Amino acid sequence: MLEKVEIKNLAISKEVNLNFTNGLNLITGETGAGKSIIIETISLLLGGKSNTDLIHHQADSLKIKAFFKLPTNWLGWKLIRKYDINSNPESYLIVQRIISKTKKTKAFINNKQVSINFLKK
Repeated sequence: MLEKVEIKNLAISKEVNLNFTNGLNLITGETGAGKSIIIETISLLLGGKSNTDLIHHQADSLKIKAFFKLPTNWLGWKLIRKYDINSNPESYLIVQRIISKTKKTKAFINNKQVSINFLKK
């Protein structure tokens, strides 16, 4: 389960923190409040195409970090271990993506750099 998302230097705000709980979680607000931008930013964590327009005008890069609490029987743990990523099913799986204005992008799982294709898996 996705429990927390931290976004730094998003177009609409320097810092956005979202906490999710069990059950239904809703992102609501008036038209133009930034809901779609936040959802688009979260999709970057899953290997979505980077968009430098999402970077705050006063920043050089956009940083997104998500904390997932996954069941011990999650099939992805095999893939994580196969690529030598430090993992413990009892702790969080932390996914991070950094997108710079120079269109360079970096992705990390539990602080180990991975390819965007790996994120998509």
